[in-house]
Parts: sequence; C-alpha cells; structure tokens
Amino acid sequence: MLKYGVVTGLLIAVGLAVPSGSVSGFGLAGGLQNQSVQASSLDARLRLQVSDYSLTADSLLQALTRIAAEFRIPMGVVLQGSPEAGHGVKMSWHRVTVREGLDLLVKSYPGYELDTRGDVLHVYPTAIPADQHNFLTANISSLDANDDLMSDNEKLREAVSHILVPEAHAEFSKRFERGEQYRKFKAENATVRELLDRFLLATDEYKVWVVVYPTQASMTKTGFRRTLSPFDFRLPPDDEQPIWGIFLWGYDPVAHLFNFDWLNGHLAASSNASAR
Repeated sequence: MLKYGVVTGLLIAVGLAVPSGSVSGFGLAGGLQNQSVQASSLDARLRLQVSDYSLTADSLLQALTRIAAEFRIPMGVVLQGSPEAGHGVKMSWHRVTVREGLDLLVKSYPGYELDTRGDVLHVYPTAIPADQHNFLTANISSLDANDDLMSDNEKLREAVSHILVPEAHAEFSKRFERGEQYRKFKAENATVRELLDRFLLATDEYKVWVVVYPTQASMTKTGFRRTLSPFDFRLPPDDEQPIWGIFLWGYDPVAHLFNFDWLNGHLAASSNASAR
C-alpha cells in the first residue's frame, strides 16, 4: 500500500519561519500583492533588463528558486543527483536580461539546459531523456482539476501510481484545506510534466515544481527511472515512487527555509542574494 503524506505531495508549509504573512493550512495566506503571474507572460519576464544583480547560493536548485521568486518566474526543475553534492554559485549580472542571466547560470552546470518555450521555464539534465522510462512523459488520459491544488495533486499522484505501481493502492494520509486562488481546469491526454505546469499556472502562489533523479540511474519493476525525494534527497522504496515537490515561490528546498519575502517583493534577511 502506498501511503502519501507531507513528503510526497505539495510542500506543507507549517511551522516554517516566514519573513512576512501568516501560515494557514499548507501555505502562506495572501497572494503576491494581488498580482497574478498571468499578468505578464514568461517571455516578457525573461526580457526584463537587469542593471545590477548579484547572487550567492549553495547549489543550482537554491539559485533557481531564488531567481524564480525574485523575477516571478514559474519554473519546473529536474535535477540529477542531490543538489547538496554540486558546487555553489557566486555571480553578478550587469546590464543583461533575465534570460541571459539564467543562461549564464545554467551553463555553469555542465549537462544542464534551459527551455523557455511555453508558459513555464524548465531546467533539466540532458542525461535524463524524455523517453518511455521517464515518468514525466507518462500520458494521463484525463484529469479533472476541479477541487483545489492539494486535492488535484493527489488525483495526479493516484493516476501516476497506477502506472508505476499498478498493484498498489495510493493512500494520502494527510489533508490540508486552504482557500488559495486556484483556476480549475480539465486536461485530456496530457503528460505528467504538462499537468505539473498546469498546476503552477492555476495558482498564484505555488510556482516551482521539482523532480530529482539519482546520479546512477536505476529502474522500477515497471521500467521507470527511480526518483529521489526533493525534500530530503533520499531514495524512497518503489512503492513510494515517483516523488515530486511543488513549492511556494521563495522556498528553498535545500535549506528548508524561505529566502525571499514574495508577499512584499524583497529578499528575506537570511538570503545572500541582492538585487539593486
């Protein structure tokens, strides 16, 4: 039996130190200063000119989550190996666009590429192909996302579980109710990656999804690549595969803290990044 709680669905932000706002249910109350990401396309955000910006981070994932929050970019991130094992980041952007700055960052990690097509920016390792062994390419025949983000994420997990672990029954052991802004949708014949993107576009608050694959590829009995947990970067058993995380803008999954006060639009005191 599959049991899913906090670590297998959305990030449950309970008891975390948040620079501003309040914690209620499974996230922050309020919503990005009443500003929706749909108000500006991804391309427009990436074309934004940056005169002076510096960033110090311990990993690629930490750097990406900070940039996503500061420049309001919905982002899907696929990693290979624990981010804690990678090198840190220390860079400055001067008179470049956000797209050019992100390109510089990603190129500093050999084997990773940036995909800016569509409404969600994607960063991924080229060593993990989008083939039949990648659960992100699995086709979901129908998903009626007509509840809330947590409930609909559970629906997707059940659908994916039936593909990866057909003999198991997914049981979600925790449920949190929250009145976040959420745009319901219905999708047919969509990949898991496309549906995760739709979740980000359906809410004004949870804007980053993360999938982590091990450095050494290994397969489940059903022929899918195993994933690491994006919460502790450990390899879960097959009956808990796969695991992904959907995070609030500004949350750092590596340090487990908020590095950006996205409610008020400025860096948290604990962040080493600075924008001028």
